[in-house]
Amino acid sequence: MIKKFMPKSLFVRTLLILVIPTILVQLVTTYVFYDRHWDTLARRLTSSLGGDIAMVVELLERTPDNKKADILKIASDNLQLQFALLPDEKSLPPQPALTGLIDQLLFEEIDNRLDNDFVVLLRENSDKVRVVVDLHHGYLSVTANKKRLFSYTSELVILWMVGSSVLLFGIAIIFLRNQIRPIRKLAEAAEQLGKGQDVNDLKPSGAIEIRRATMAFRIMRDRIRRQINQRTEMLAGISHDLRTPLTRLKLELALLPPSSDIHAMQTDIDEMRQMVDSYLDFARGDGGEESAAININDLLDDLAHNAARDGHKIDMTHFQGPIEIIGRPNAVKRALSNLLANACKYGTNVSVSVQKISRNIAIHVDDDGPGIPPEMYQEVFKPFRRLDDSRNSETGGVGLGLSIARDIARGHGGDITLSRSPQSGLRATIILPL
Repeated sequence: MIKKFMPKSLFVRTLLILVIPTILVQLVTTYVFYDRHWDTLARRLTSSLGGDIAMVVELLERTPDNKKADILKIASDNLQLQFALLPDEKSLPPQPALTGLIDQLLFEEIDNRLDNDFVVLLRENSDKVRVVVDLHHGYLSVTANKKRLFSYTSELVILWMVGSSVLLFGIAIIFLRNQIRPIRKLAEAAEQLGKGQDVNDLKPSGAIEIRRATMAFRIMRDRIRRQINQRTEMLAGISHDLRTPLTRLKLELALLPPSSDIHAMQTDIDEMRQMVDSYLDFARGDGGEESAAININDLLDDLAHNAARDGHKIDMTHFQGPIEIIGRPNAVKRALSNLLANACKYGTNVSVSVQKISRNIAIHVDDDGPGIPPEMYQEVFKPFRRLDDSRNSETGGVGLGLSIARDIARGHGGDITLSRSPQSGLRATIILPL
């Protein structure tokens, strides 16, 4: 259940590894700070103010009336409080509701120290707190600055914690982006290589492990290129060596008197030449072609036009809107041409439809021919494999059409699958990444 909600990106996961512990530490620290430090500090401040008020009240009750003014002056100068004696005819104001922690703590401290009636007056928009105490023969008004009850360092500490965390998170984001950028470039290069595109500008960067992975990828890319080039050059040489004696045999047979045996031998030589050329094309795979943007709708229109010139009618269903892929245009055209040629060869009604599936494009080629048994779907992709029992054996070819088409599709990072067509024939689906 947790995996479903976990982010998929390495950047987000790494950021969460940094953010979650930091937030938890700050929450715990803030809770402990407010629960311990703030509570202790608030009790000490209110206890100090309540003790000063209780001391002055007790002194006034023990001092004659003619000496009370001197006591209040000394207390005001030393306690940083403002005292005033109110006339006896004034009544004690009602006690307002105590909503804050400071109000309640101050009320409790004075109530524990005095037996006199009193009220605590705290105004939200004022920086003063006022306490009025009943002296039995008058009232004492005590006004104190709220700084004696509040400590503003706690807000500064929280603000500093949050501000420094935001600053560190910003630095961490920049650092993580710089570290993950080489991984993204390596992933993009691997994807491009899997699609058959050229990857020439990949430079090692980032941490040592990422540099090693990039260097390993470049070595692998170079080895693949060398292997393909060596295979192509070897097969080109074999093809050239085989063509020479075949051409010489064909010329020698042409100089002999015509006969049925001579004609049969010439037919065998032509078939051998066709097999050599087809195998060379299959092995080469049009690897020397540069990648470019391919408009699928335009490409299918071109293939349908070519088929119409050969007398075949194709029912084309385009994708709604422009759709392009990056690949080798001639190679992709050749793969689709092979699929259409098979469909037109073995079926009467041929249709082509385009479908977008996630980040891929699927091109379906359907025909109403005899089809292929499902257990033979993979067999037909083998080079030089022809299913004469299920297909017309008089159609020619050497059995490399589907092999070449699948080789091209896989060289672009896609594939070709076979299934039963809605027209009761064969459906060939070529899947290519967008």
